[in-house]
Amino acid sequence: MINVGESEIDQLNTLLKLYEAGKDVKRTIINLLDKKKYGFVPDEQEAKAIKRISESPRFCRLKELIGNHESLNLVRVGIYIMELNDIGERQLINEIKNRVNKRYGHRGMKIINLGSTGTIFDVIDYLDTLKLRKGYGKEHIILEFNKILDNWERITIFVKSEQDKKSLYQNIQIYMRLKHPIFFVFAYGTACSVAMKTIADMNNAGLITQKNHYLIWSKPGKDRAGKLKYAWNFELCLGGLSKFEFY
Repeated sequence: MINVGESEIDQLNTLLKLYEAGKDVKRTIINLLDKKKYGFVPDEQEAKAIKRISESPRFCRLKELIGNHESLNLVRVGIYIMELNDIGERQLINEIKNRVNKRYGHRGMKIINLGSTGTIFDVIDYLDTLKLRKGYGKEHIILEFNKILDNWERITIFVKSEQDKKSLYQNIQIYMRLKHPIFFVFAYGTACSVAMKTIADMNNAGLITQKNHYLIWSKPGKDRAGKLKYAWNFELCLGGLSKFEFY
């Protein structure tokens, strides 16, 4: 659970008592609240971007599905990082990640990565399917969402630029043999070529859907610098229905 420390609560209480002292104190209160939520104090432009993300239909749908989940603030930051990556703001991305990592550690970074890779949108669609197709209630949906957060590294393959087709083939085969209910493959830049060729060949050979019973869909795109990026989602289907239970 990501909580505010006692020292911060004391600071907030003190500042609230001094609220009428002027705008500087008000600004400090806002900064502390922002730091509590995001792990850093966003400037005016960053605050506007995060607010816009908060009001987007997909994010609002996520909030409907999982309520005021502790991860929502960092998911917002992750989506913002994804947008920064599209315009090549590498230095700002590193600064934000470093600040979040210092405050929230490994779990916080897992949540950030869920947003920054764009996987959160596929997760939203998946949770929506659980609600509409299987009739899952909010508590059950939250449990499934927490499983994704907890198992993030275990269900994700990041293709490296130097990786060859054989090793990626073996990685994907391992994930399918382990019957991961859902897993993701990401490639960026020069790594996309090997990933596309490997997954296409496996699919054409019947190794994904026919033999291992996975549904697969891909999302190609480019950042604003023109670099290709790809995401593949593998969802295990048994008896015609997807299965999402971690063992």
